[in-house]
Amino acid sequence: MKRFLPLAGMLVFPLLGRLYALTDDPSRHPHRPIHSLMTHWDFAFPLVKLFVLPYAAWIAYLYACLLYFFFKDPAVYRKALVTYVACALICYGIYTVFQTTVPRPALAAAIPSRGC
Repeated sequence: MKRFLPLAGMLVFPLLGRLYALTDDPSRHPHRPIHSLMTHWDFAFPLVKLFVLPYAAWIAYLYACLLYFFFKDPAVYRKALVTYVACALICYGIYTVFQTTVPRPALAAAIPSRGC
């Protein structure tokens, strides 16, 4: 059981999620401008709904890689976890002082309505 104790390091992800939520709240810093990252390329290519799947699956991929590293080479697991946390904290610091936005299409209801 003691061998699996380093996996508890992955419990940092909910904390990082909460920190990100704080950086993503413009009401916390109403005096700072919000910059749009839209370019002409964003308008040149249509939205392909299927591309949402790999975009959304990256977090599962990250967890799977960390688990693989833990069992294959625990030293690599520790380095990967520390690197991810350091990069996330650096990004959150930037997000706090340079708030950005990218307009996204409105989401449709998950269950289509049925006419009566």
